[in-house]
Amino acid sequence: MMGDGLCDLKDIDRITVLLIDDNPGFRRIAERLLAEHYAREIAVLGATSIGQDGLRLVDSLHPQIILVGMGLPVSAGLAFVQALRVGGWRMGIVGLGLLATTSYEQAVRSAGADAFVPKDDLNTRLLVTLREVMRLRSELA
Repeated sequence: MMGDGLCDLKDIDRITVLLIDDNPGFRRIAERLLAEHYAREIAVLGATSIGQDGLRLVDSLHPQIILVGMGLPVSAGLAFVQALRVGGWRMGIVGLGLLATTSYEQAVRSAGADAFVPKDDLNTRLLVTLREVMRLRSELA
């Protein structure tokens, strides 16, 4: 769950995110990237795998945005995003995936995600995408 480099809950001036991905290696890399390069703008509240642990952390931490790894099978990530939306969760959701195709992005958005970022593009596209999701979510509020 909460690993080294994750924020304290009092760090609320930044965009708060929860990282949910079934690959522990990717979670460590993403946490390190966010802590080292985006600490002024992004506060990582926690990181875990898809499933009940992920839902429990969403419920207890109330992040502004959830980063959800689509992984393999992709259906697990899509089902998790759908479960969040069906459950009434209104925070931003950004899907993260290995494939950078239009059809893949459309499937992620159709499941209920606000945006999609290929995992290979985290360093260049994630912050811009999080800002855009926050802007869109504030307009909906």
